[in-house]
Amino acid sequence: MGLYEFFRSQEFADCVVEVAPQQFRCHRVVLAYRSEYFRKFFGESAVLPATSEHLSAGGSSPSSSTPKEQPLCCSLTFPCDVEQVFPQVLYYLYEGHLPVEISLVDSIALLIIAVQLQITALADKLGASLLSAMTTPKIALTFLSALGRSCGAPALGGSI
Repeated sequence: MGLYEFFRSQEFADCVVEVAPQQFRCHRVVLAYRSEYFRKFFGESAVLPATSEHLSAGGSSPSSSTPKEQPLCCSLTFPCDVEQVFPQVLYYLYEGHLPVEISLVDSIALLIIAVQLQITALADKLGASLLSAMTTPKIALTFLSALGRSCGAPALGGSI
């Protein structure tokens, strides 16, 4: 079972990442492992509460006298529309690779996210892939595809 299974099940999730209008229940340690941005964010804002749940001496269930805490929330804003590709970034943070082949247009959005969240390995990989894939015809197709998306036309373009 990969770490992404924990994301899918939300088991032990201890934070919420909000990329309007979506909210994703995540795990701080996983996000902080691959993202310097999250490492700093959680390090500065995550203060342990005065009360926490404790295991009973002989059992494995938390004591019911302490209220359950709300997960830490991180609200992100990006300079472009990223709702469609942000789940791929989360997959990368959990598994260390992207889930599928991605289009050039999506690669640009993913690169913007990777740079903003300081996910260095992903930003380096996407930058190198974009650089090698950007021939004049592909630049034109990518531009037309981006225009088509904003106008509701079918998408064109290559993939990397």
